Amino acid sequence: MGLHILSGQTPLLLYVAGLAAFLASAFWRPEIGIYYIVPLLPLQTVRFKLHEFPLGAQWIDLMLLGVLIGVLRKRNSILTKTALRRWLLAFAIVSYISLWRGALFLGLHLPLWFDDARLSNWKNYMVIFLLFFLVLASIKQLRQMQVLLILMCLAVALLDRSVINTMSHRDLSTFSYDIREEGAMGYAGVNGLAALEAQLSVFLLGMYSYQKKVLTKLICLALLGANLMTLMYTFSRGGYAAILVGACFIGIVKNKKLLLLLLIFLITWQGLVPNAVKERVLMTRGEQGELDPSAGARVEIWENAVEIIKGDLIFGTGFDTYRFLHAVGPYEDTHNYYIKVLLEMGLIGLVIFIGVVTQMFRVGYRLFKSAPPDDFIRGLGLGLLGMLVATLVSNAFGDRWTYIEETGFTWAIVAMAIRCQMIVDEQTASEGALDFRQKQSKSRELECLPVGSKYSLADLRSASQD
Repeated sequence: MGLHILSGQTPLLLYVAGLAAFLASAFWRPEIGIYYIVPLLPLQTVRFKLHEFPLGAQWIDLMLLGVLIGVLRKRNSILTKTALRRWLLAFAIVSYISLWRGALFLGLHLPLWFDDARLSNWKNYMVIFLLFFLVLASIKQLRQMQVLLILMCLAVALLDRSVINTMSHRDLSTFSYDIREEGAMGYAGVNGLAALEAQLSVFLLGMYSYQKKVLTKLICLALLGANLMTLMYTFSRGGYAAILVGACFIGIVKNKKLLLLLLIFLITWQGLVPNAVKERVLMTRGEQGELDPSAGARVEIWENAVEIIKGDLIFGTGFDTYRFLHAVGPYEDTHNYYIKVLLEMGLIGLVIFIGVVTQMFRVGYRLFKSAPPDDFIRGLGLGLLGMLVATLVSNAFGDRWTYIEETGFTWAIVAMAIRCQMIVDEQTASEGALDFRQKQSKSRELECLPVGSKYSLADLRSASQD
């Protein structure tokens, strides 16, 4: 079902605004293109409306090209030096080699141009990494980060409103797959919507834990409430698991009161949610202990995937090959991203993927631990950590990693966290240099004191040691 969130607007206005954002990014301020395209990432059906216009089908690529031109025009580095950069470049190279290996494995045409579906999918995956580098290169100030986060939250609020309005008119007395609603997520589907809502909800919990202004806390709670309601309406057990584990992480690390709220919810949830949600959760196993068809199919897919993995544990079958195998009925995905990486890219790909995720965690942890007591910066670090936890959980139930609609926000927040750490490091170094100069000045003043001064030798030694 389409998402009508352009109230009072038309696709033409959105298209014209995009062209203006492209020109402004390329020839004025690169961050404008980021402000425009990042909030639109999860709204795929909205972007579909632009396909009727020239280059509308390549709208994300076009906007990022404008940002890229603007960054280069300002002579800024595109591949900002970070520990994460090495892992991303390694993953890009290995996945491309794996793409060719997959063509040979399947006996398909070599991936020489973007009319090849597998090469196109690889390119779309790499666009996510490009987004990360461009956000890092163009969003450099805290004010810019706050603006981008507000725009991202507004986009999700519109998405939530549409889904909630739609679901409020449906019969939720009993569960059926027909009542599920994916909103604007497009190809990512309803489970992709659940993953996005869970990730952003945990991020908001992290940000909320450090906010001191009442208005900011109320805004966080309002959006969090809309996210949780939308997540409930997805009927996604993977999404439910992601939000519970992510919220538990935030509770353990920072907000112990959250653990009490989670305990109360786990005791009372069956009386709080619609009956359809209760049926969806409890239908995982039947009265005889058997798995429901959805869970049973997943187990069958995983067992079959393990057999395929045994054929080539080191290198795998090749990037984006499983969907061509039709190993289990009509299913084209392993319904577990970790199994998918191991099957298609082998141990080599899985090790690099783990390296990427580890570096992302290090970014959030370092910011959370080393940043000064700033409500925004430390909240961003904690929110990122919780968001990553939710992301890892949701990927155990399907591919929630290679769709920019689901992970675009995550990578934008990782880039902002790295830039925050750079700001903190520069500020710390500047304060250290200033303190050193002040101590040197004090030492010189003491050395120049006349004989008989009230300052003792101990004072001189103390200044020297400082």
